[in-house]
Amino acid sequence: MGTFGTIRIRSSRSHGYIATTRFRDLDGRLRLVTATARTGPTARAALKERMVRRPGYGSRGILSLTSSFADLAVLWLADLDAQDLVEGTKDNYREHLRLHVLPVFEHYTLGEITTGRVESFLKSEAQVSYSRAKHSRTQLNLLFGFALRHDAIPRRSRRGYGAPRHPHRRQEQRGGRRPCPNRLRRSLVDRRLGHSHR
Repeated sequence: MGTFGTIRIRSSRSHGYIATTRFRDLDGRLRLVTATARTGPTARAALKERMVRRPGYGSRGILSLTSSFADLAVLWLADLDAQDLVEGTKDNYREHLRLHVLPVFEHYTLGEITTGRVESFLKSEAQVSYSRAKHSRTQLNLLFGFALRHDAIPRRSRRGYGAPRHPHRRQEQRGGRRPCPNRLRRSLVDRRLGHSHR
């Protein structure tokens, strides 16, 4: 259950492009699922989005440990489009995935993306900026959370990875607590008063 066959795309004069496949529902029966869009790729993405939201999807479905990270990204983006989020937030997720996350992991299978690989990636991101590393970590959490919810990866395989450390906090830890501005002012005033009474 929750599996589907080959996705076929054909052009239509009245509907643009139609993507079709057969989906095995929870009762074990194969049923035709279709989606239409102006282009072939968008019709394919719309069809995958429908299957993601279909009851029973993910039980031995399209994604597994041998699926590529790129396949996961396509399905996650389709799910993102259907979420009730501000369009600007969605655009930020899409752009960050396209520019920073996907180029690093797109050729790996889900089973090959280990905690060590993610940690190494996040450390390299932190060298660029703390903000970029933080956004990359958040996005990877969302992507792997999506894969986990749909049984694409076993729960035990999703080990946590550390959050990037803020550079200002590291500086505070090395140099101790920052002096309070009010204390500095009081100290200067006390020194001046001390000199004036000598």
